[in-house]
Amino acid sequence: MLGYLEIHLIIGTLPPDFKKHSDALTQDENVKALLGALNPRSEEEAKASVATLTRLAPLAGDKAHVTGIFRANMERSLGNNDVATSLFVAALTKNPFITGVWKDLGDILDTGYDAGDTWRCYAIARLIAPSHSLLAEVDRREAALRKEHAAFF
Repeated sequence: MLGYLEIHLIIGTLPPDFKKHSDALTQDENVKALLGALNPRSEEEAKASVATLTRLAPLAGDKAHVTGIFRANMERSLGNNDVATSLFVAALTKNPFITGVWKDLGDILDTGYDAGDTWRCYAIARLIAPSHSLLAEVDRREAALRKEHAAFF
């Protein structure tokens, strides 16, 4: 399941063979726990998700970095940007082609007023998968900046 999720974060869609395997995958208790941890609706649920993802990481083998990506997003929602940044960098060390991680890392850097590195992360994400749905927000933002500040482009 983590491999399929990693592919989704890279290209923006699940591979065609996912449907063949999804029923079997989602019967696994650890996969159920993973999927249940992905969309917390409160701070308490986000903290519980961090605990679940931390517990699942050692079980994930060579895909532990994927659980780290999801944990990074939870940490970020809890205001733990340093932890999230470390987890994103660790994921990119394992697989530097994860579009979603480059985008999320850019978003964290943007909150620290690091525009150069922010846009470098977005540029790398665009090189990997220019039409990834996660980049639509970046495209809109860039279009607005070009319109409002044309002299800088």
